[in-house]
Amino acid sequence: LAPFSKKVKPMKAKQQTRVLIAEDDPMVGEMTQGMLEDIGFVVAARATDGEQAVELTQSLRPDVVLMDLQMPKKDGIQATQQIQEICPTPVVVLTAYETMKLVKLTSSAGVGAYLVKPPKAPEMERAIMIAMDRFDEMMDLRRSNEALRAENQDLDTFAHTVAHDLQTPLSPIVGFASLIKDDQQLPTDLREPLNIITRNGRKMKDMINELLLLSSVRKANVDLEPVDMSQVIAEVKQRLTPMIKEYEAKVIWPDSWPTAKGYGPWVE
Repeated sequence: LAPFSKKVKPMKAKQQTRVLIAEDDPMVGEMTQGMLEDIGFVVAARATDGEQAVELTQSLRPDVVLMDLQMPKKDGIQATQQIQEICPTPVVVLTAYETMKLVKLTSSAGVGAYLVKPPKAPEMERAIMIAMDRFDEMMDLRRSNEALRAENQDLDTFAHTVAHDLQTPLSPIVGFASLIKDDQQLPTDLREPLNIITRNGRKMKDMINELLLLSSVRKANVDLEPVDMSQVIAEVKQRLTPMIKEYEAKVIWPDSWPTAKGYGPWVE
């Protein structure tokens, strides 16, 4: 049996807990039903194959399903996967053997606990409690993941909208500054300010693209490589020149830098 969760939520009374039995062997199904009723559970129905188990779960909405692994039409794992997709419900698997591979396989399908045949009443009761508790945790996690997915989608939309709104006015600024700079009749004292506008405008466009890449890094692989830190620092110093002058800052860095592996624009 799987171990108890550390936080066990209050379980509804056994007299109110409705169990669906999915078992193709009539004798085992009868024995399981008798055992469940003896310890106080309500048997909602019995299914004799995987497809019927899915249909009855969808129509009866039991509190928990006791699912045999080997069944006709649809095995227990396939039935469990379909149940978790269309009408999520706690599932306890009944199996003739137990292996680590089986535990991993059933857990990934959405099984909350499993029982080795023939089950005993205390083990059955305990497995049902564990499955129902873990189901609550699974649904909480699913809701959290869905909320996070929605937030990430909103963040992506926001990032692309902002980037587009920033790049749209930036392109003509850089373009017109470049045109004016190339005018042969332009006074010499205006060339350097236009150079600064052009250089910083292009730099800002690069920064927008790098921020867009950063916002989508969870979806894409970014290659890490040795970073030329002296070049990074030079770029940063150039960009901060107005602030350095305003605050009379003194920037100190070593003569040489150790090799750093990363993505240069983000470091900058």
